[in-house]
Amino acid sequence: MTLHRTGVGSLPHESPDEAVGFVTRTSDIHYLPQLPNRHVQESMLLQWGDGMAGAGHDGPTLLSGAPSGDRDEGFGGATAMLHRIEGDVVKTQATGPVTLAAALQAGGVAGPDLVVRVVDELLVRIERHVSWVREESGAKRVVLVLDEPALAALGASQTTLPDSVRRS
Repeated sequence: MTLHRTGVGSLPHESPDEAVGFVTRTSDIHYLPQLPNRHVQESMLLQWGDGMAGAGHDGPTLLSGAPSGDRDEGFGGATAMLHRIEGDVVKTQATGPVTLAAALQAGGVAGPDLVVRVVDELLVRIERHVSWVREESGAKRVVLVLDEPALAALGASQTTLPDSVRRS
């Protein structure tokens, strides 16, 4: 068995070049960094949730009816990394639908089908993201990890998630 090193997306760097240097020095499978200290749009919730279900942002918070920001700005760290990928595999990440739905609900977005709407829109965004990563990096394989910190708050016995989310 061969073990490979990779990392999480969010890094403390403000400079994309410094983040790229860190990723290339510390990982075998390069990953696309998120740099929330560089720009608020690179925080995981805004990066994936801004403009979703009628929500925009005010600072680092998703809010119903707020204007959305520049989605390209949310991927500055990733963009800097894409042309430096070495190898056939690149790892990226997306905020999971349960976490996004919880953040949107906390920001005033309502509706009984919120999780389903988030899943549908997130799948479209993930498909676009993976296509962009493949095209820009030349990697043969893209590994995408869903980051779902909200699941810890739900507990292991939670059974009210829609079937589409449990199968995703």
